[in-house]
Amino acid sequence: MLAFEGFLKYAPRGEVWAHAIQPSEIDNHFPAGAFIGSWGGRQDVAAGDVLVMPFPDGEEIYVVREALFDDAYSLSPSAAQSATETPGSESEIIVV
Repeated sequence: MLAFEGFLKYAPRGEVWAHAIQPSEIDNHFPAGAFIGSWGGRQDVAAGDVLVMPFPDGEEIYVVREALFDDAYSLSPSAAQSATETPGSESEIIVV
């Protein structure tokens, strides 16, 4: 049993903002193919990866690989409403 080995069970905290990176965005916004996260670590990015920020404040940003994102997140029912409240926003609200 994993608990016996020191693992703890965690529950998801809620919703996130998410944006799938397009190939043109790599060239325009991430010419080095990476950015430095708020903790000082390098975050490599590639087309198809997803930029994720806590909802609603977006106080930090991190990268989730496309395959993991598709397995771990689902679109929030409130996504359509929230997108219309933020002019010009192409991001989606995702539930973890």
